[in-house]
Amino acid sequence: MEARGFWFSEPEVVDLLSREFIPIVLDSWPFYREFMAGTQEGEFWHKAFGPLLEKYDSGLKQSHFCFTAGGDLIGGATRLYAGGHGDLKPYLKAALKEFQRGKKAGDPGARAVEIKQDPGVVGAYDQGLLEGGIVIRVTNKFVEQAGGWTSVFPKPHDEYRRKAEEAYRGVGHDRLWVRKDEAEQLAGGIFPESLKTRIARFHLYPTYYGLIGPDWEKDGKRNVDVTLSQGQIRGKVEIKADEGKRGYTPDLVGRVEAEGGKVTRFDLVARGWYWENARWEGKPTNGMRLLAVGFTLASEDDPSRVVPPATFYRGIRPAEYLR
Repeated sequence: MEARGFWFSEPEVVDLLSREFIPIVLDSWPFYREFMAGTQEGEFWHKAFGPLLEKYDSGLKQSHFCFTAGGDLIGGATRLYAGGHGDLKPYLKAALKEFQRGKKAGDPGARAVEIKQDPGVVGAYDQGLLEGGIVIRVTNKFVEQAGGWTSVFPKPHDEYRRKAEEAYRGVGHDRLWVRKDEAEQLAGGIFPESLKTRIARFHLYPTYYGLIGPDWEKDGKRNVDVTLSQGQIRGKVEIKADEGKRGYTPDLVGRVEAEGGKVTRFDLVARGWYWENARWEGKPTNGMRLLAVGFTLASEDDPSRVVPPATFYRGIRPAEYLR
């Protein structure tokens, strides 16, 4: 995120991307491998990135590549960070030069490619599993750091450090999916156990710069105590993983309202100390951060409804998420 801030504040980079390229972001290779198979987007991804994954294994994080519309690689770099070998401009110029060379030589990779209007792409996300259910918008933010704010990023210069700390204190976004039967229970004054588990496993962590978050199910221990009474949500969650070296201990407060058997309001806030590479001893120590996570009902016309929960990008299947 910090590197992108530098690149996109460079006028020549913005000009090149605007005039000569179509910028796209592919969030996660498990997502495209698992859910996009058979779509035009998935086929492009497999042709373009399949060989790169075989070559670099999982080392494609923070990587940037340039392709023709046919999926042929014409430039790029892995592990491209600002402050190091992170100047995007020469890679763009080299790729553009290679594209023009191929175009003049009649390289079929430089040809125009018809983009199909593929209705299956959105269907690949939810597979109809949310029919009759509701979507909850999730936001999260670090509001305080014990011992004061310090950057965990490299410090090549002060401007980079400042942007790193800004990203660390940014707002993360996610979506919580609620099944039809769970929504009906909420409307009837019952907080479903399955929904408590889903929130604790998949949504109580920061997503402030595209972070997908830890897998609390894999090696974490969760204590979830949440009640719903007369529309008021109260509770406390305690999550510890890696033998206590990672965790989150928020208090929960919120409200649910319903009309005609349907949920018309769902507001919930989780607030507590979050830590990594530390240990909770009953009080925060330096480096621990106070994390707030907010949940609110998305409207029927909210465009984010079609965006899957962030954990899907980690390879979690919809059926596992919604169980």
